Amino acid sequence: MKVTLSERWYQFCLFVLRLFYVNLLWILFTLLGFVLFGIGPATVSMLAVQRQLIRGNEEVKIFLVFMENFKNHFKEASFLGIAYIFVGIVLATNIIGIQNFFARVFFMLVSFFYLISLAYIGPIFVHFDIKGFRSKIKASLILGFSYLQYTLVMFLALAVAYVGILLHYGLLTFFGASIGGYIVMRFANTVFIRAENHAQKTEKITRTNANEGIFNQKEKTV
Repeated sequence: MKVTLSERWYQFCLFVLRLFYVNLLWILFTLLGFVLFGIGPATVSMLAVQRQLIRGNEEVKIFLVFMENFKNHFKEASFLGIAYIFVGIVLATNIIGIQNFFARVFFMLVSFFYLISLAYIGPIFVHFDIKGFRSKIKASLILGFSYLQYTLVMFLALAVAYVGILLHYGLLTFFGASIGGYIVMRFANTVFIRAENHAQKTEKITRTNANEGIFNQKEKTV
């Protein structure tokens, strides 16, 4: 069925309106958590809504999904949010303040690992049922480096998006968080699908090999 120009325009307007609404909720719930304690849960909640929309759930109740995830993940997401903010400040301070070349290169390398983990930790919260802080951080690094090409393109897309927003800085208030959340969740969702497909193929191969091994063993014993 051919999509008309008016339908495409309607879909685009709806997409922009949803970005604005999610961004508004992110601001309100971040303030509700006194910023420091609210930014982590609000970001996770925003990504949960973005995930539903990206995966084709057009009927998602945005406010209810946002509020439910905010309550369910508040404690853990608050802790991780504060931890990532603290580590980010430490790394930035050292990169700017340290004069030694090798020390600066070291902290820049650590910052690269930090940014990869930061990009995937939120999507992992809302997509996988992984218990424990260390396990989530480990998963974020494994996925980020396993699909490094997607990660680098994600960073490039984020850079282009925010350069555009800063050139029209009034957009920062309306789409500052949600546009970044959408880009991150879009790329992360692609990585998750590929990782899950790879895991399923590996599992099938393992089962096939195991069955062949059992079959061969039976043949030898007959």
